[in-house]
Amino acid sequence: PGVKITKQVEGSTQSNAWTTQNTANAGDTLKYLITYQNTGNSAENQVIVRDNLPPKMTLVPGTTVVTDVANPKGITLPDDLIVQGGENLGDFDPGAIAYVTFQVKVPTTDQLACGQTEFRNVGVVRPQGMDEYFNTAVTDVDKTCTTPTPATPTCDAFSITTGDNRTVTVNDFQATGNGATFNNAVI
Repeated sequence: PGVKITKQVEGSTQSNAWTTQNTANAGDTLKYLITYQNTGNSAENQVIVRDNLPPKMTLVPGTTVVTDVANPKGITLPDDLIVQGGENLGDFDPGAIAYVTFQVKVPTTDQLACGQTEFRNVGVVRPQGMDEYFNTAVTDVDKTCTTPTPATPTCDAFSITTGDNRTVTVNDFQATGNGATFNNAVI
């Protein structure tokens, strides 16, 4: 027996730009591709394909499609099976290949931490009676955050009026005000 699995990603507006690592923006839609191939010399039965979505990513309903020798034009699979336990694709003779595609939504900005978040998406294949095989695609999403600049304290708790002959009158005096604390004054 032998199994080959690849996991790839591309933007929803791209066509045949599959890669194992990309970047996206908050709220984008991505397409994922899991490719399974029986590389052994005997049939592999009840092949289960599943995907471990990263936290906060969500499957777009109605987008999971399998294309293989039995479904050369592709067939839509029931929603959520690919991310909840897996989809049984059936039996595959030596050399047979299956392609599973689906779309996911990247979390919105309010769901992301500041800086770069790495979303590691893992595709898994398990033929009956065999171990699990997996492969990974990575998407990096940046969120720019600005640190608010603190307001500059003002000293309106101390006011004076200039008078004649170099005299001044203190009109108002408070030890603190508007984030400032009185330290000293030179008149």
